[in-house]
Amino acid sequence: MSVHTRRAYAIGIRMLVADWRDEDLLHPSQDAALKWLRHLERAGAWRQDGTVGPATPSTVRVRLAAGRALYRALRWAGATSADPFQDLRAAPEPTPAWEKSRPYSEADVAALFAAANPRDQAIVLLGAHAGLRVAEMCGLYGRDLDPARGRLVVRSEIADRQREVAMSPSLIRTLDRLGWVADRPLLGLTDSGVRKRLLRLCARAGVPYRGAHALRHAAGTRVLRGGGSLRDAARHLGHGNLETARVYARWAATADHEQAED
Repeated sequence: MSVHTRRAYAIGIRMLVADWRDEDLLHPSQDAALKWLRHLERAGAWRQDGTVGPATPSTVRVRLAAGRALYRALRWAGATSADPFQDLRAAPEPTPAWEKSRPYSEADVAALFAAANPRDQAIVLLGAHAGLRVAEMCGLYGRDLDPARGRLVVRSEIADRQREVAMSPSLIRTLDRLGWVADRPLLGLTDSGVRKRLLRLCARAGVPYRGAHALRHAAGTRVLRGGGSLRDAARHLGHGNLETARVYARWAATADHEQAED
């Protein structure tokens, strides 16, 4: 399980425990889970200002998954036989995933790069060219870079896996300017630090903020627009399932269409 997933589950479990103050967690009432689902739909998302608001169907799904995980653990420990979330499902997403999570365009990436300092430039290209997740960027050390071969090693936080990723010439030049030491983290930032820097960079560059993960989406689209196959995109991004990479084909086709119209 990735750090991001563990964090999301921890948030969901904390919310559940707080909202069920009047419930017996080991023996919840029959309609407790359904009531919580309805509550999540109204106020299941934490905003940056600390308030809560309506949660999207995808957020509700994560919250419910956290509740299921908690009760799997409790049943495994022999503490309860309850399975309150077994039959609950979040509402379907009204917007297709490929449309909702659009990548930064090539023009966006160029604008971000032009407005960035060396560290922020490294963030942009590690995401938009190398296709790294934020946690993978933060876990990257100087010893993981091999500029002579044009490769870097991504050490996954999941099951001690690792993969080699091709570095673009511009990424190699950017990392050279940034400077790196073999036994030190390349960026020296936390996950939240990367996201905050990208948010400020987007404001400075006049680019709509789509989140840090949209840089990774840009990398998948870039592989396909450069003539690569779905398998190439999946390999570059470390997807175990080829179907996961299929969304990049839609984005690549949309980008080609928009460029042709321009």
